[in-house]
Amino acid sequence: MWVDQICENNQQSGFLRLLEQTKDVDPIDFVAKVKASQTRIQLAVGDEDVLASSKQVERLNKELGLETSVLQYEGCGHAVMNENPRQWRKDVLAFLNGA
Repeated sequence: MWVDQICENNQQSGFLRLLEQTKDVDPIDFVAKVKASQTRIQLAVGDEDVLASSKQVERLNKELGLETSVLQYEGCGHAVMNENPRQWRKDVLAFLNGA
């Protein structure tokens, strides 16, 4: 049932609608708002992610001026928390505990 739901909701037309909803979001404004928020952030990426490559996430990390390095998950695509749940959970807990 879960796989069917993903297949039904992730077709080309669905992605188009998502992009249409974000057409007014300027990436520069996003970075400025995150910087101003003073929110602690840790970026993570799967090294096989084709939607947001490691290089792109590293660039975002630099633009945001984050003190932490990007967590990279070997052998994972875009859904790191599903593809390597134990390590992802361990890393999230460490981040939330201030490690």
